[in-house]
Amino acid sequence: MSYHRPPPGRYDIGQQRAERIDNVAGDQHNYHAPAIDLLPGRAGRIVIIIGVLVAFAGFAAFAYPILSFMLVIFGALQQQSSTPPDLSQVSFTPWLPLGMAAIALGSLLSIVGGLMRRRR
Repeated sequence: MSYHRPPPGRYDIGQQRAERIDNVAGDQHNYHAPAIDLLPGRAGRIVIIIGVLVAFAGFAAFAYPILSFMLVIFGALQQQSSTPPDLSQVSFTPWLPLGMAAIALGSLLSIVGGLMRRRR
């Protein structure tokens, strides 16, 4: 008993349009997903942008005392002095909580802006 391979499949189609085309073994299924508007409207985008800017400002406020502390420590190491570095130049108190609060507020604004939908 000999097996003869069938000729290769051929699809001569001039033009075909759909959102999603599955063409497996000659069976064609066109799926049209319902139109769901997942993007926020103009007001939502503005709230997202404001939230990102507030979070970025909070990150900068949070990073300022950390970078100042690193600058003081590395400056003392570079001078190779036996006295401890003067940390009175670094003020952690207003900047770290302010930065954390701004990051949290910016994140909340971005989430609220992302949840805002267009009215139809």
